[in-house]
Amino acid sequence: MSNYTRNKGVVLCIVAVIVAGALTIGLLSYYGTNFFNWNTGYDWDNTVEYNFERSEASMPAVVTLDLDIDAGAVSISFENDSSLLYRIMAETPNETVQQHGAPVVTYESGTIALDYQAAGVNVTLGTGCTYIMQVDIGAGAVSLVLNETASIGDVTLKTSTGAISLVMNPTVQLHQNPEFKLETGIGAIAAVVDLPTAAGGRFSGSASLGEVDVTATGWNNIEGDVYETPDFDTAEQSLTITASSGTGAVSAVLTVS
Repeated sequence: MSNYTRNKGVVLCIVAVIVAGALTIGLLSYYGTNFFNWNTGYDWDNTVEYNFERSEASMPAVVTLDLDIDAGAVSISFENDSSLLYRIMAETPNETVQQHGAPVVTYESGTIALDYQAAGVNVTLGTGCTYIMQVDIGAGAVSLVLNETASIGDVTLKTSTGAISLVMNPTVQLHQNPEFKLETGIGAIAAVVDLPTAAGGRFSGSASLGEVDVTATGWNNIEGDVYETPDFDTAEQSLTITASSGTGAVSAVLTVS
């Protein structure tokens, strides 16, 4: 079996579980890091766990989460804690630590940053501020769950090889008119978006070698795989979602509460 065939099968398996909602408990806690041994070149059987947490008595208005991981998985979720800036658990192969040192999370000038070679990362964010996200994974998977406690601005989730999942609750607080960009080179994308009633929405899906499957309730098919809510141009707030895959499927379930 070729690496491409094996990777594509793993990616599609991940997405099937994503849609079922299993990733709301986190990629690491559900799968374990052994699951991500596929074609990453790292030994996930011997790992070290690192924990980082920061709370603020006075939270900033907007914070950027910037994650850059060469290989692994990232799961991002929210909890109802107004003083929690971040809680991050990173599990990384021991050989990576020996070669590159331990991972370090920094917070400077309103940006939470983690740049590391290989790690499975669970991120928990609080309710005291709005988050902008920039997540770039080489080989791996990304899951973002926006529950009723989340306040969110622009989001970019990108992988070279791997799956991307987005789940959004209709009571999410949108900051201004955010844009969500989901992009993978080889992999599948799954989005389940329940749009807040007061916001307009636009979704555009594309796959160079793969299918785009969209189920939309309360959204109009504008052309091809582009969908908009009737009030997209007139609503006080709008959310634009772009999902693109080079080789892989794009699936979306779009509703309006």
